Amino acid sequence: MTTGMQVAGPSQSDRLVCVRAHVTVEKVSLPPYLSRTFRPIIAAGEQGINTLELQKVGVTNPSQAVSELVKLGANIMRERRMVFDENGVKKCVGHYIYRADLTEAAAATFPEIKESLRQ
Repeated sequence: MTTGMQVAGPSQSDRLVCVRAHVTVEKVSLPPYLSRTFRPIIAAGEQGINTLELQKVGVTNPSQAVSELVKLGANIMRERRMVFDENGVKKCVGHYIYRADLTEAAAATFPEIKESLRQ
């Protein structure tokens, strides 16, 4: 089963478009703290973003927020990586990559999703 998602156009509350097995489309309202987490992950693209970078943009508990997004259907690849913080201390942190390729595949199947991807 393949799962993908994308944030729809700007609105009072962000919307998450989830495609599950190319059969159903669900829109889920995101609370502000999940929206704050999801936007930088999408913006990071294929290089991804780590826990320290998410904390710099105001996400207080990145690993929990990413877990909640995944439960909602986000296709976010999670792994652990060693990085150096600002003080030169080596740390093992979470690294997150949004897999938009599945959303693009779904957009070819569902024209209404293609519209939301353009916004």
